[in-house]
This record gives sequence, C-alpha cells and structure tokens, in this order.
Amino acid sequence: MHSGAFTSGGALIPDPGCYDSKRCLAEHHVVGFTRDYLPSPEYWPRQLLETGLLLAATAVVVAVAFRVLNRSVTTP
Repeated sequence: MHSGAFTSGGALIPDPGCYDSKRCLAEHHVVGFTRDYLPSPEYWPRQLLETGLLLAATAVVVAVAFRVLNRSVTTP
C-alpha cells in the first residue's frame, strides 16, 4: 500500500501520519490524502491468481462433498 498527502501547492509528499490534528496538517500544508492499495500493473495478474486459487479450492470441496455423499448413499 502506498500512501501520501497533497500539499496546498499541489506537491505529493509522504504521508505525515497526522489525520485528526489540524495543527500537524497545517504545519505540513496538507489539503488531501491519496492511497494506492494495489499498483495498477499488478491488478490483473493478482486478480487471475486469486480467481484460480478460489476455483481450485471450490473444485476440491465439491469433489470431497460428492465422495462423502456417495459413500453415505451406497453404504447399506
């Protein structure tokens, strides 16, 4: 996660860590904040990886469920 703050002059500075302190915000001339949770180039590869992992986990759970149900139905 990348976070920063915008100054009144339009510059992007590292996050000063003061969100509720008006004095601290005034000292750094902060007028707004920005936060990138996931850089854009990593979005689709990570999305595809997570989707693949969830599909694989779902397939395993369904296979186990069918096996358990099949054993319970065929057992006299």
